[in-house]
Amino acid sequence: MEFELSKLYAWIFKTFCAVIILTNSFDIVMGVFTIAQHVANGSAGIIVGSLNMGIALIDLEAQLDAMTTGRPIQFFLESSILQLAMQAITICVFLIVYGRMIEIYLTISVAHIPFSTMVNKEWG
Repeated sequence: MEFELSKLYAWIFKTFCAVIILTNSFDIVMGVFTIAQHVANGSAGIIVGSLNMGIALIDLEAQLDAMTTGRPIQFFLESSILQLAMQAITICVFLIVYGRMIEIYLTISVAHIPFSTMVNKEWG
């Protein structure tokens, strides 16, 4: 019975790597998820953040006083439509981001299955 010592060493190394990866698969995937969550929270601050309009609207009151009655009403309606559009866009972005987060959580729940196939005979 011939026995190659190099195959035994390769099998022990593959088994060691597989055990380490499988033991820490949840931590590995949660680390990736934590990075993605940090990026998403950072972008949420940009989306919903406030804007200092003081500089841009210094003489807005004087401009509105100079207008006729119909123009301020038109300005108000345009501003209201834009505000609703921005809220709708914000809701869409949050739905997409939280949908992706749910997808990542579902992927995490089965993350150990692909890791467990690494010790398969096709890997080496």
